[in-house]
Amino acid sequence: MSRAKLGDPVANRAGPRARRVDVTRIFPCTRDVLFTVWTDPQHFARWWGPKEWRAYDCVLDVRPGGRWHSSFSRPNGPDIHIGGQYVDVQPPDRISFSWNSYGTLSADDESLVELQFIDLGPHSELRITHTKLTTGEAEDMDIGWVSALQSLEHYLIKQGSP
Repeated sequence: MSRAKLGDPVANRAGPRARRVDVTRIFPCTRDVLFTVWTDPQHFARWWGPKEWRAYDCVLDVRPGGRWHSSFSRPNGPDIHIGGQYVDVQPPDRISFSWNSYGTLSADDESLVELQFIDLGPHSELRITHTKLTTGEAEDMDIGWVSALQSLEHYLIKQGSP
C-alpha cells in the first residue's frame, strides 16, 4: 500500500478485522513523563499524529468509560477525525482505548489500542498493540504509529522531557 492511502478509512475498511500491529520504542524520559504526554491534552496535541499532520481539537477524558477525540489536518487530503472510549487506565502502567474514524465505522467496527509503559529508569519503553484491524487499516496503522512515535520522540527532545 502506498503512503497516499494513509488515513483513508473508507478505502481501508474492507475485510475481516483479524489483523494487529505491534510497535515498540524506547524514549529519553521517565515512564511518568511518557504517561503524561499521552494523557494531558496540552502535550498530546503538540506531538500526536503522523509527521506533517497537525492535530487539533484534542479532547482526552482519561478514565475508564471516558471519551477521546482528535482531528488532523493533512497536507494532501481532507481532515481526519478519530476518537473512541477509554477501556482501561492504570497510571502510569497501561492505557487501552477504542479507535473509531468518525462517520466511517460502526461501533462494531472499532479497533482496540493497548499501550504499555515500561519503566527503564531514566528512559521508558512504550509498547503499542493495535488489534481488530482490517488488512488495509493495519498497513496504515503500522506507518502511522511509527511516524507518530517519531513525532513524540522529537517533541520530548525539544521540550527537554516536560
